[in-house]
Amino acid sequence: MSEKKMTLRESLHKLESIAEELESDTLDLEKGLEKYEQGLRLAKEVEKRLQTVDNRVKKIQKSFEQEA
Repeated sequence: MSEKKMTLRESLHKLESIAEELESDTLDLEKGLEKYEQGLRLAKEVEKRLQTVDNRVKKIQKSFEQEA
């Protein structure tokens, strides 16, 4: 079954949720490690997506500067 790709906003909310879980006193070690790994993977994906957005913005800005 394919997992629906989260929007950037959903990914950021999920990262926030994971961080809150990791800060809680109720999380056991194994579950904490799973959440930590999940958070790192998600953070890496978010970073790549933000870099892509940044590159697009720069490309758009450059094209408008050249037209002016």
